[in-house]
Amino acid sequence: ITKSFFSGGKGDPKNCANTGVVYWGKRLLALYEASLPVELDPAGLHTVGVTRIAASLPKRSSFTARPKYDPASDRLVGMRYSPLAANAEAQFFEYDDSWQCVSRASMGLKGHAILHDFGVTRKHYVVHQAPSSINSIALSLGLQPPMECISYDESRDGAFHIVARDGGEPRTVAAPGSGFLFQIANAFENKETG
Repeated sequence: ITKSFFSGGKGDPKNCANTGVVYWGKRLLALYEASLPVELDPAGLHTVGVTRIAASLPKRSSFTARPKYDPASDRLVGMRYSPLAANAEAQFFEYDDSWQCVSRASMGLKGHAILHDFGVTRKHYVVHQAPSSINSIALSLGLQPPMECISYDESRDGAFHIVARDGGEPRTVAAPGSGFLFQIANAFENKETG
């Protein structure tokens, strides 16, 4: 199914690596949220190759196109998930300036999920799960283009998922009437409620 989703049922998924770029720890990565990062030579901009970032990501995986920098911990924070799973899982990674994965957290999600972006606070990761569904039969058989297999599900509410960076219990907050949230502009801790 993974191959079908990103290639229209025609073989291996394409890695455009054209959505975001990050320079961190003396490495330059071109990013596309449906595939692994592609490392570029920072001086000549030629392609070095696909990277699993110090083997922190699975071989057939993805990584966000919008990593976040946390100045309080001096870490680069990334996320990955599978847009094809019936019950998705969001995984978060924190890297030091030598690209060592120094922290991981995850949260299981109910139902199909497209997590286009995420927010980071001092204590939490925040993602929005739109009320969407996927027609996996049409997708796997290549009967429809991948994006046409995903639909908005009016019968469900969206949700914000809040995952503790220290490994505490994740929380879910209903977001009735929410649609598809493209970017999270800001996330912060409430000083009164934590």
